[in-house]
Amino acid sequence: MNTINEPSDELNPVKLRVMREFLNLLKSKDYCDISVSELAQAAQVGRTSFYRLFNRKLDVLLACHEQLFAKLFVGKETATDWLSPEPAEHLVEMLTFFNSNSAFRRSMAYQLGSDMALANRLLRQQLEQVISERLQQCFAEQLQIPADTLGCAIGGLYFNLFTMGIMGGANESPANQARYLQLLTRAQIKAALGEC
Repeated sequence: MNTINEPSDELNPVKLRVMREFLNLLKSKDYCDISVSELAQAAQVGRTSFYRLFNRKLDVLLACHEQLFAKLFVGKETATDWLSPEPAEHLVEMLTFFNSNSAFRRSMAYQLGSDMALANRLLRQQLEQVISERLQQCFAEQLQIPADTLGCAIGGLYFNLFTMGIMGGANESPANQARYLQLLTRAQIKAALGEC
């Protein structure tokens, strides 16, 4: 199994190499200090090949997070999974990662530079999309609130909690954070099902 910050092996091998090298570079450098040239060189791909896969460096960050979000919701395959009173182990694992990795915190929260606002918006949209798709698969026509609207509300909860962890502002343990998030998610889904 891949670690929380390692891309899936199912991707295009060149794209996978770029993403892995990007994550490796983030261990020693801030996002804003990594150039496309440096990343392409580290991944042993030409700039032309890089730009066939990604329009900009921010797209590499988004691709890495797409993998991360997919892993987060591996355990949310059924309605029962979403309505469980206990959080999935993946959620606790990810919150532990965000809360404990100071290099990640510095790179993502403080050093995105001019990409900060756009990155936050796109990452939140990406997270909301993943959640909406999973909700649609699990609940389909049962929801009285559209899955995309519910996904935005739940995605906001997740995104805000992750941001607190990244910024170092979480006062609770990752296990408690995950439990609260699961209870809030469950309450929103039950409300969308008309069970309140």
